[in-house]
Amino acid sequence: MRSSTDTEETRYDAGDATSVKEKAKQVKIREERRLNGLRQTMSTADGRLWMWELLSTCRPFHVPFSGNASKDAFENGMHNIGLMLFAQLRASCKKEYDLMEQENA
Repeated sequence: MRSSTDTEETRYDAGDATSVKEKAKQVKIREERRLNGLRQTMSTADGRLWMWELLSTCRPFHVPFSGNASKDAFENGMHNIGLMLFAQLRASCKKEYDLMEQENA
């Protein structure tokens, strides 16, 4: 459904090659900005400490099962976020991740 604020310039048309190309470009730029933010966070001791605390809260290496269905659902959500973040860190910031582990050993 089109909102009243849509214009021809802002609408995305999956059938238009130019529109698809522009959207792909926007997605690529946004992903690079997101990864740059992660790298910037991991480039400082304070950022690595913050990330360590976040990962510790998410407990990606802990099996989230207690037998309580609602608690398990919550724990599984945190666990999944932790695994996703861990994978991003290892793929994009391996050296900084290793340093973060050393700093928090």
